[in-house]
Amino acid sequence: MTFFEDFSTFVSIGPIHIQWYAVCILTGACIAYFLGQYRFKQLGYASSILSDYFFALLLIGIAGARIWYVIFTLMKCMSTSPLEIFAMYGNGGLAIQGGIIAGLIYSYYFFKKHDIPFFIAGDAIMPGVLIAQAFGRWGNFFNHEAFGGEVSLQFLQSLHLPQFIIDQMYIQGAYHHQPFCMNRLVI
Repeated sequence: MTFFEDFSTFVSIGPIHIQWYAVCILTGACIAYFLGQYRFKQLGYASSILSDYFFALLLIGIAGARIWYVIFTLMKCMSTSPLEIFAMYGNGGLAIQGGIIAGLIYSYYFFKKHDIPFFIAGDAIMPGVLIAQAFGRWGNFFNHEAFGGEVSLQFLQSLHLPQFIIDQMYIQGAYHHQPFCMNRLVI
């Protein structure tokens, strides 16, 4: 077992590598879940409802994010190898837009089925979703993806960022805006 093998890897156990991106996403999802549980309890709903909802939502959100990514990014790869659709580990990727759309559709269905007003459920859940999105941004940082446009070293230093952030924003031969304050998004 090796911790912090490189900047993107949290732990390696033999051939299995757990990336910081996964740790960030799952941490954000867990915080969103527990915050949603707390809010649902305040509203007088059983906690089991949100448990059933959350785990299905996580899977549906990942599937929706992958489908969106494949539709808008991998169409050229699919023509040579249709199995690329499932290759999240190699040529993979997820797009938050697809996850949100799939999640909203599932959420509407789920809460309608359980006779919970959609907007009330949304008010209880959305603060956690925003926190999860913030954790996801840190995952983007560790993956060196979703960074902003090119900037100078002096510009990054003028922001009084910690040196480790400045060092990691040197991507593809130039310094870039960090993913936390993106201008001209590059993916």
